[in-house]
Amino acid sequence: MNIRDPLYGFIDLDDCEAQFLSAPPVQRLRHIHQLGLTLLVYPSASHKRFEHSLGVAHLAGKIFDVVTQQPHIYPELQERIPYKELDLKNWRRIVRLGALLHDIGHLPFSHAAEDELLPYGWDHERIGVEYITSDHLKSLFDKFDINPKVVARIAVGKKKLPNAEFSPWEELVSEIIVGDVFGADRMDYLLRDSYHLGVAYGHFDHHRLIQRLRILPDVDDSTKPTLGIDEGGMHVAEGLLLARYFMFSQVYLEETRRICDYHLKEFLLDYFNDGPDLTNLETHLDTTDNEIFTALKKAASDRCQKGHVPATRLMKREHFRFLGKRDPDEDISGEDFVSALRQEFGEESVILDKTPEKSKNIDFPVWRHQGTKHEDYVSVKKMSKVTSMIPAEYFEGIFCDPAKYEPISSRYHPILESLRMPL
Repeated sequence: MNIRDPLYGFIDLDDCEAQFLSAPPVQRLRHIHQLGLTLLVYPSASHKRFEHSLGVAHLAGKIFDVVTQQPHIYPELQERIPYKELDLKNWRRIVRLGALLHDIGHLPFSHAAEDELLPYGWDHERIGVEYITSDHLKSLFDKFDINPKVVARIAVGKKKLPNAEFSPWEELVSEIIVGDVFGADRMDYLLRDSYHLGVAYGHFDHHRLIQRLRILPDVDDSTKPTLGIDEGGMHVAEGLLLARYFMFSQVYLEETRRICDYHLKEFLLDYFNDGPDLTNLETHLDTTDNEIFTALKKAASDRCQKGHVPATRLMKREHFRFLGKRDPDEDISGEDFVSALRQEFGEESVILDKTPEKSKNIDFPVWRHQGTKHEDYVSVKKMSKVTSMIPAEYFEGIFCDPAKYEPISSRYHPILESLRMPL
């Protein structure tokens, strides 16, 4: 089977992959938007997790083909990764299946309210693992003699399964899908989101990047294999990291998009309050964006429905208005300012939308073509000034009820300016 794709031309699937593609948990992704309600800001952002999963499988296969070539594996790691003893054709299938299935646990509208709707210790990766190891896909895994537990480990990686036992090889190939820097998941969502939104920020030369990927020793543990880059790919690796930064600063953390997701979260919490358990696979399978869109429309037109207020704000474009955002380097507290506004204008009139601060520590190994034996791979920090200068993505925005925008902005204009909050 080959499927037309706007980014890669055609994506080829063998019979095994095509049958997994037809399974209900994967087909459900046709009804889960990749970027939540971003389509209210970028009207063409209507792409789904389904085509993203296909793209990740495609790129994961390409990466696997490159990094498993003997010249592309650091010599001292070749004993730690006994690739000559591995059935690489079978492992390639496992990696592509893991990529195809890596997102099947997503709730409606992807990340919109995952932390709040799921019980402690649950996330979409855990639900995905439940699917992969459940009866929903058992017949297919049995048919093709594939161990679902291995696929589950590869699909979500060591960080999401810290108590699972990964071989060095399994931990390495899971990076092909979910790696923090060179994972196929990241590559595809940057390229695909950029394409569908009609922006240029997420573009980078993924062809050259993949061709320059290598299996190298981790910069902190020389015995651990990890994905790195040949020095000839340094600039395109920088391009990938810059693309990610620009997409976060210009798209994913864009103000109107953030407040739409905030109101959507409010609605989902009301809608699912004392409702079905979304960790139950049967319930999860039957819950998509389609049902939520219908519920939003119904709630917006009926005051008696759960979630009427946030539904109205979304469906009638009466969302909270952006006052400004605090620079993370400023000493002044956004919380204190919001507290003062709430005391004067009402608790429900002002919102502080804040993302967790993430480390901007970017590191991966670079294989050099010169130097002594002990210097033929180095940390990217020694090779690139660009990577050390990329800020961490962060957002701390203040929003207010549309009815309160004018009095707040006129009364507190000097404070908003001091907080670097453009009106």
